[in-house]
Amino acid sequence: MIFGLDSVCEGIGTVSTKHTKSCVESVEYCKTKLTCQLRVQPRPDSIDYSHIEHDSQSLLADQIEKMIKPQNREQHPDVVKSVTQLVMNSTKTERSSEKLAELHRQPNVVYVTEESLLSSSMSHPCSLPDSFVAKLRKLLSPTEVSEIHARRILQQSDAGKERESKVRETEQCFVRVSVMRSGIDCYVPGHIKREAVDGHVVLSDQLRRQFGFSTTGKVILESVLYSPKRIKSICLYPLFDLPSEFADKEKILSSFKQWLERCYVANYPLILNRVTLIHMVLSKEVMGEFMLQCQDTTETPVGPADDVYYALGPSLLNSVTVHLGSKLTKDSRPSELKDLPFWSTADVDPSVPKTTLHQLGGYASLCENALMFLHSALALRPLASGICCKTAHVFGGGLLITGGKGSGKSSVARALCRELTEYPHFVYTTVVECKPLKGKRVENIKRVLEKVFSEAAYRQPSLILLDDLDLIASAPSGPEQEVGQDALYNTKVAETIKDQLKIELMDASKIVIVATAHSQNSVHKTLMATRGKHFFSGACKYQHSKLHAT
Repeated sequence: MIFGLDSVCEGIGTVSTKHTKSCVESVEYCKTKLTCQLRVQPRPDSIDYSHIEHDSQSLLADQIEKMIKPQNREQHPDVVKSVTQLVMNSTKTERSSEKLAELHRQPNVVYVTEESLLSSSMSHPCSLPDSFVAKLRKLLSPTEVSEIHARRILQQSDAGKERESKVRETEQCFVRVSVMRSGIDCYVPGHIKREAVDGHVVLSDQLRRQFGFSTTGKVILESVLYSPKRIKSICLYPLFDLPSEFADKEKILSSFKQWLERCYVANYPLILNRVTLIHMVLSKEVMGEFMLQCQDTTETPVGPADDVYYALGPSLLNSVTVHLGSKLTKDSRPSELKDLPFWSTADVDPSVPKTTLHQLGGYASLCENALMFLHSALALRPLASGICCKTAHVFGGGLLITGGKGSGKSSVARALCRELTEYPHFVYTTVVECKPLKGKRVENIKRVLEKVFSEAAYRQPSLILLDDLDLIASAPSGPEQEVGQDALYNTKVAETIKDQLKIELMDASKIVIVATAHSQNSVHKTLMATRGKHFFSGACKYQHSKLHAT
């Protein structure tokens, strides 16, 4: 049953059941059906969230006072009226922003920019509410699909025995979307002040750990138009050993009520899934994580059978039974919980190089030209993005870093990769060690490269590091080595690498290769062509404690 559609602006509605006050909280929804594909951006989480500063209104008022002089106020009354209206609108926006800033305490809150939502639909900006309920579904990468398929085969051969894996099958969860409006000094809550990046959805660490949402991964965000189910009972399962002073269950239940009151925001109840990971403070010295399991009534759900979510507020605790379960382990867990949460986001996110530019000392400043080249090649800059996104064959190009053995070229390459994985670019990076591939069949090398390029295309923008490329695609050292099996082998490997990149560039994929080698002359001539399409468009020579960019 829908209430209040005539009394609110277009696109905002309130969904509830017929037992609104006693059974379920009312929730806002987006009237326009939205479905968009986004990349995952991690939220800078912190246990102790401090106050969020909202000073854009005061800054705007100061600017207006400087712009409008007393004599201008009498001569231009229309301007004064327009500016006054602007301040009133800004005040309303700031109050809404301050209210939405408190949503970060809720476990299932995500942040998306207004541009990201509007780019995927024909909605007008006024049709987007400040917050609405949506369904978040993970898009599996090619590597994850193959690993899940292999795991199913092994489970069938072992008579259904479960196997541990970092890859989890597609799961969906319900979240509350907080829309980040354009033109407002509004940052994602956390201990680091960061804005939401367009084309990304900002997820908390708890949400990413429970459902396996990895950074640079892709998700489908779909707005929900049906009401939540009524909660009958709640069971709290601790993920840690409870101290002896909390043997009394009433203390934990009292802490849960306090946590709920702290998370609740007026008109914005908590959105919960059947099983939700929460972080709860029991005392000043004790805090831990619990799995909150919701059990509903036997009434027929409004939405599909598998699409069930709940809305919870402090006023509903009187009609909901709260239980305390035993500690969750791999052997004892509820049927609704397929897997336990990951212990750390490092188990979810792709591995990144550990070396940073700051660890290179004085050489960090010498890598600026290399970074500028990679930014342009990956269309990370506004000008490059506007030119390259609509034109095929413009992306790409590679960066070749050369230097003698022990010169530090591999450290420089890994530091460049690490720099691009950080905010706000979140470039997917993968390292291919060419030394173990030396001497292997060309078909096996092609299979490895196809897997790497396929994963990079899914997680683009991506950067592929080929360390010691001249070991598998080396140039002949002399006229005598230009013929023979080794020369033919190196030629085939070089053509395989070039063909793989060419295929992705045909699809306008944002993929760039960074390779390390002893020198430019040690790399096969197929990859160092001076005419036509250049495989390597940039080169850096690292020698005698200097980095020369060309």
